[in-house]
Amino acid sequence: MEELNLDEPNRIGYTYKCLASGFYGLRSTRTFEETLNDLIRYGGDADTNGAVCGTMYGARYGYSALPYDWLRQMPYKKWFDQKLINCFQAMKLETNESDSVEL
Repeated sequence: MEELNLDEPNRIGYTYKCLASGFYGLRSTRTFEETLNDLIRYGGDADTNGAVCGTMYGARYGYSALPYDWLRQMPYKKWFDQKLINCFQAMKLETNESDSVEL
């Protein structure tokens, strides 16, 4: 984490820092919560870095690795899930609706 130097003055929005944050999530062996909390608390452009980190983490570990308590806090989760399913079906990609966590 030290090597990322996320809160370096005049460079917090630097593209490579955001990309490095994504790879931090991709390579993490810790839980989603630990990974995101550590990265966000480290500083820099925390919301952007956290979004990219979380996306890469999710790409590696999948939906089931997302914390139930965090998902439960999403007020439009069911609506968003349906939009994703519709999009996947329109692209003729298979979806397994049972992958979705019912909250």
